[in-house]
Amino acid sequence: MKASNHGYKKPDCVGKWTFQIKNGGQTIGTHETREEAIAELKHHCEADGLPFHGWVGQIDEIQVPCIDADEVLETLECRMYDRYNCDSDSIKFVGVTKEQLEILSDNFSTALQKWMTDYQLWPSGGICEDMEEVGDAISN
Repeated sequence: MKASNHGYKKPDCVGKWTFQIKNGGQTIGTHETREEAIAELKHHCEADGLPFHGWVGQIDEIQVPCIDADEVLETLECRMYDRYNCDSDSIKFVGVTKEQLEILSDNFSTALQKWMTDYQLWPSGGICEDMEEVGDAISN
């Protein structure tokens, strides 16, 4: 679920390129092309006296995951177990079908979307999940 699919403006950074000097570290800047991001990474490495090495990737819009009803029910069972200190079938959701879980997941996700829209709480930033390693010792 993306905010832009629900009437919100797509973040300006989406589709641009960024880089990291340390894998999993903070991304630095936004660039129109992969090549510009690599050139800026190389410049940063040279300025810091480091060998040319890092990660580049294209920015995408943050997605709110759909709610997994199976996980919600499992959490509720654990909370009931903690509250009542009872591990019997009487506090478990026994016999729930796959179809029922799908319907409940859809209902949860629909309710979350409505809530985020009603209160203007959609996360709307950019994220770069698929970073590509680049550098002198890497075949680009």
